[in-house]
Amino acid sequence: MLRSVGCLLILAGGFWGWYDTVSRWRQELRLVEQMASDLEQMESEIALSLTPMPRLLKKLISHRFTGGFFGAVADRTARGGDLGQAWREEAARYFSGAARRVLMELRLDGDEASVRRHLTWAARQLRQQAQAERNRQKDREKLCTALCASGALFLVILLL
Repeated sequence: MLRSVGCLLILAGGFWGWYDTVSRWRQELRLVEQMASDLEQMESEIALSLTPMPRLLKKLISHRFTGGFFGAVADRTARGGDLGQAWREEAARYFSGAARRVLMELRLDGDEASVRRHLTWAARQLRQQAQAERNRQKDREKLCTALCASGALFLVILLL
């Protein structure tokens, strides 16, 4: 009886490890995709309605995955902080890997055309990274499934 409970707990731990890892990878991918969409929206708003950056940042706070990022940048700039500095520091905090590098290179100072050009470039870079990550993700998930399942089954066999 005790061994059966132990086996179930080990299998549940293996499943939890798999689920946690895969859900984190999927959330990171959704975050990058949402940020690419947000940057495209920012470029459109600047081009069509000449929306000022503080108002634009506050408008993007309601977005599900990136709202925290835009809220933090908006708060720091509202308190008198530099937009570029706040953007880079929050990008370093919220993003990782290539997405972090792209967002930290993004320049939001200068004239309207320069800002729009940088936003378009960053959105394109993030879209390409998201597509590459999506292509790799199926293989990574299969590998993670095999690793977690075989590890849990190995421990169950050792327990029995």
